[in-house]
Formats: sequence, C-alpha cells, structure tokens
Amino acid sequence: MHENNKRIVKNTMMLYFRMLFSMGVGLYTSRVVLEVLGVEDYGIYSVVGGLVAMFSLLNGSLTGAIQRFLTFELGIGNNEKLKQIFSTSLNILFIISLLIIILAETVGVWFLNAKMDIPEGRMGAANWVFQISLITFVLGVISVPYNAAITAHENFKVYSQISIFEIVLKLGVVLSLKIFLSADKLIIYVLLLLGIAVIIRLIYGFYCTKYYEECKYLRKVDIPLIKEMFSFSAWSFIGSTGYLFRTQGINIVLNMFFGVIASAAQGIANIITNAVTAFVDSFNTAVNPQITKSYALKNYNEMNRLVFYSTRFSFFMMLVFIVPVCVETEYVLNLWLNQVPRYAVIFTQLIMVNALISALANPLGIMANATGKVAVYNCIIGIWSYMIVILSYLFFKLGNNIPQTALIISCIILVMSLFSRVLLLGKILSSFSIKDFFLDVIIKVVIVSISIVVVIVLLKTFVFSHIQLPLLHIFIVILTTVLIVWFIGMKRQERVMLSKKIIDKIHLKQHNEKKYA
Repeated sequence: MHENNKRIVKNTMMLYFRMLFSMGVGLYTSRVVLEVLGVEDYGIYSVVGGLVAMFSLLNGSLTGAIQRFLTFELGIGNNEKLKQIFSTSLNILFIISLLIIILAETVGVWFLNAKMDIPEGRMGAANWVFQISLITFVLGVISVPYNAAITAHENFKVYSQISIFEIVLKLGVVLSLKIFLSADKLIIYVLLLLGIAVIIRLIYGFYCTKYYEECKYLRKVDIPLIKEMFSFSAWSFIGSTGYLFRTQGINIVLNMFFGVIASAAQGIANIITNAVTAFVDSFNTAVNPQITKSYALKNYNEMNRLVFYSTRFSFFMMLVFIVPVCVETEYVLNLWLNQVPRYAVIFTQLIMVNALISALANPLGIMANATGKVAVYNCIIGIWSYMIVILSYLFFKLGNNIPQTALIISCIILVMSLFSRVLLLGKILSSFSIKDFFLDVIIKVVIVSISIVVVIVLLKTFVFSHIQLPLLHIFIVILTTVLIVWFIGMKRQERVMLSKKIIDKIHLKQHNEKKYA
C-alpha cells in the first residue's frame, strides 16, 4: 500500500506540472483564438469540431477496452498476452477508422449542410473544418494503443513531456495566426492543428516501439482475443455514446436552436471548465492504473480504498477551484477575454456543476471496467445520458427559449445516474459496500457542499456587498473552501498524513537551501 501511495503521489506531481503548464497556455491561446477568429468563426470551430467528435463513438469504447486489457495483463505480468493485445487493438482500430470515415463522409456531411445553423457565406469554411478535423481525429484514433501503453506502464514523465511539447506547438500555431492577414484564418488554424497531430503521432509511435517490447505489430490475427475485446467494447460503446451525446450532443442541440453564438459560449465554458477539471484528471490518471491492477491481483480491499479515496478527493479538489470561479464568473471571464459571448457566464457555472457531479462518478467507471462486467452498467449509464439530449431537444422544440435549460436537465440526470452506478456496482462486486460508499463518500461531500453554500451566502450578504473587490472575494472563498474541506471533508488520519508530507517537503527544501548556501 505504501509503495502504491508513493507511486501515485509521484505520478500525480508530474501530471500536475503538465496540467499547470497546459492550463496557463490553454487559457491564453483560447483567448487569442477567440480574438483572431471572432465569435462566429470560433462558434463554427466549436460546433463542427463537436460534430466530428460524435463519430468517435466507435473509438471511445475501444480506448477504455485497450487501456483496461493492457493494464490488467501488466498487473499479472503476462508479457505474451500484452503483445497480442497491442497488435489486435491496432487491427481493430484500422477497421474502426474506416467505419468512422464512411459515417462522417455520408451522415456527417449531410447533417452539417442540412441541419446545422451556420452563418451565411461560411458553409464552405465549415466543410473545410469538418474534413480537416476528421483527418486529425483519425490520427488520434490510431494513436490510442500507444497512449494506452504509456499510461498502463505508468510512465507519466514521458507522457507529460510529450504533452508539454504538443502544447508548445499549439501555442506557436495560435501566435502565428496573426501573420495570415488575407487568408481564411479558420481554415489555416485547423490545417496547422493537423500538422501537430501528425508530429505527435510519430513521436508516440517511435517512443513506444523503441522502449516497450509489446508495442510491435504482429501479423498474426488472434480471433478469440478480437472477440473478447469486441465483447467488452461493445457494451462500453453504449456508455461512450452516452457521454458524447451528453457533451457534444448538447452543443449541437444548442446550435440548432440558438445558433453559433450559443456554440461559442458553450466552447468558452468548456475551456475554462476543462482547465479546472485538469487538476482532477491528473490525479485520476495516476490512480486509475492502480485500481485495475489491484483488481487483477484480487486485492479487493485496496481497490475499494483507492476508489473511495479518489472519489472524495476528486470532488474536493474540484470544489477548491470551482467555487471561487462560480462566485465571480463574470469577473473571471471579463479578466480573461476581450469579448465575452452571450450566455458564457451561466453556461460556465452550470457546466462546472456538471463536472463536479461527474467527478464522483469517474472512479466508479474505472472500477466497473476493471471487473470486465460492463454490460448492464454501461446500458443504464448510456440511457441516462441519452435522456439529457432527448429531453433538451423536446424542451426547446416545445418553445422553451432558455438555452441553459439543457445544462440544468444535465445536472439532474447526472445525479440520478450517479446513484444508479453505485447500486449497480453493489450487485456486480460483492466486495463493494454501498453503505460504506454512502457513509465515506456521499455523506461527506454533501455535508461539505452544504456548509460551503451556507458560508458563501453569508459572505455575499454581509461582507462582499460592502467590499467591491472581486480578487479579495476569490481569495476569501478559496480559503473558506479549503478550511471546510480540511476540517469537515477529510478524516483525521488523512489530515495527519498530508500535514506530515507538507512538513517533510518544507524540511527538505530548507535542507537543500542550507546545503547549497
């Protein structure tokens, strides 16, 4: 357990460094892109890119399957099976890529030209964005086994280095947009992103082929393994479609009823929310392989501990960043952007609430995947997600003209979906205690959340209304949230352990300063 904790902390630190760099550059580049492209072209890029992402339904399920199979076999040390899984996954993804292209060039092109709300005179540019984004996406599909291999080996140092290099390239692309004065900057932008995708694809391929023995393509076709992986991914496919319908589907529905202005607001809200959730993603990326490996080794108590721990801390970490942003959303957006699209403030707040609820569900999905018993689990989760888009479309079709209705519906459905996940896992895994999960996780996060809301309301009523300093408000809210999480959300032994780590870090730093003084 101690070695696992050390590995998780080490990997999380590396991923945090990557995330901080990514967040800083990402927030800056999105501001420049919005400024250079304008609200309309930014909205086109957001919604058309989302349409292309809809065709990743076939790919998304296999990504989880490949990650799970590689991590599982690494956990038990079956090297020969690892080689077969890698080669089989490449064969499957080549077929998937062909299917995606066929679907995109038929259904996708028709939907873009017949159903999407694109400003007059920009349909040609939208089609260019669609085609280039499709090629970029297919390159990402083929890269999946290589990325999965690095994550399964928990080699997050290399993963972080390649990611940072990719971010630097994207920064260069954004800064170069100002050079193209007479060209169509939207088309130039997606072409340059395609070039980056090619470079990153080659880097991942070269590294994995050189350092991981299993990352060699075998001509042998393993039919039983193909059936096994397809059986697993077929059910995961339903869960993946649900997730994409919930995210990209809402974006497309908003575009159909409210145009590219709503798409631009949704895109901005997603960027700032993704920047915040990157903290949690870094933590979960470090923990997830350990959950799967614990199950592979039949260490169910350790698996439950990791799931409970990561679920609570995912939620608390997001609270620390989301609460202050939600309190001062308008100030943050105006500070960040030169022009804030309409609806961006309320979209950002509601999407962040969606992200908070999702943070509680993500570790449960990893646990379900680790068991391989994903049929009923993904069916139920997928159905809940489909309902979000269906209900949103019906509300708008019946005359509702409030765009944030879709995100409110999403929040309600996500809560219902979370309880379904917990109940299903209680049936799938005899070692998983529903009662313990509610006592250790749900009750804790509910008490912490209510406490924070009450304190924030009191602060806004009696303090913030008399002190018009948004930065001071943000600082007070962060401090308040941290204190409530520390004293109410965390267990005593967790506070002691974290305090010890902080003190050890300070002593180490002081020792190094004296050593080199």
